[in-house]
Amino acid sequence: MSEHDDKAFSVSLLSHPTVHGVVQLSWRKYPSITIQGDTLDIILHSLERVKDTIQEGDYIEAIDSLELMIDDLKSLQESYESVIKAHGINRSY
Repeated sequence: MSEHDDKAFSVSLLSHPTVHGVVQLSWRKYPSITIQGDTLDIILHSLERVKDTIQEGDYIEAIDSLELMIDDLKSLQESYESVIKAHGINRSY
């Protein structure tokens, strides 16, 4: 049994529901980001393609792909930060 097995839990949605959401889990100090399973799958396959591209020696293509992924994740982070700021929550980092 985990330490949480006998406790009640709550989840609060802090953002408008979209492809991802910012949620506050009652047992966590800082909010979390949720993403759809298909989005997670896209991220994983994109990273696998970058790895393959590097192994093939096409470093320019790998860098271009990584830059796109970084931009997407920065956008997600900016959205997260905007939501927590609106709720008066400081960043954990």
